[in-house]
Amino acid sequence: MANWKKYIVTALGAALVAGAVLVSGCGGSTTKEATAGNGAAPQVLKVGVNPTYVPFEFIKEENGEKKYVGFDMDMAREIGKRLGMKVEINNIPFDGLIPAIQTGQINMIASGMVITPERQEKLNFVPYYESGLGILVAKHINDVKNVNDLKGKKVAVQMGTTGSVAAHKIEGVGEIREFDHNSDALLELKQGGADAALTAIPVAKYYLATTQDSNAKLVEEPITKQTMGFGFNKEDKELYEKVKKAVEDIKADGTYAALAKKWNIN
Repeated sequence: MANWKKYIVTALGAALVAGAVLVSGCGGSTTKEATAGNGAAPQVLKVGVNPTYVPFEFIKEENGEKKYVGFDMDMAREIGKRLGMKVEINNIPFDGLIPAIQTGQINMIASGMVITPERQEKLNFVPYYESGLGILVAKHINDVKNVNDLKGKKVAVQMGTTGSVAAHKIEGVGEIREFDHNSDALLELKQGGADAALTAIPVAKYYLATTQDSNAKLVEEPITKQTMGFGFNKEDKELYEKVKKAVEDIKADGTYAALAKKWNIN
């Protein structure tokens, strides 16, 4: 009878281990990357990202495996490495990033998020990149020199972004077409469904340099200057201060400049 009991306990243990393996393999919306050394289990830097903002964050297939790449992704991994934290990347719609950090699903936003007064009421930000909001127009359009010239035009933007806010402020705009992803807004312009798209200038330049038949050109006059920042829950002051110091060090030792050059945003 003792042997039967031993067999049952062993079988149950094996089944529990198998079940745990299956559960751990079902996290389709996150990737975990160990950045700390051996020893005690590291804390987790749960990074929220909407990976459609080339070259800051996007998904690229390498050797049959989909990976999160871009300037923000490299920065997040470097921060995790310096803080001895395990990096976990969470794929979240852009307009869901702030709710996700408020509910504790993530503890850092690294998604090309522009710092605005409205967002500062909800989050603490570590500034990391100076940018500008620009206008891409279809190549055949020659009468758009600034944002005021978009009157009567069809404008494509990503939902929840500063581009969307700017589009809604254009007096007499013909139509605003909003998309969940920035890449979809640019595709709408390319396919002729929009006359213009509003997006960050470095994003626009990278898009023009890497997209064949983009059907677009960049208007010289930017809409506005803006600063991107990593976002944190206001109650998570310790992590905020640690990341702030890490970003300062990354900029001071040349790592930041090297990454900016790598992604052509310097």
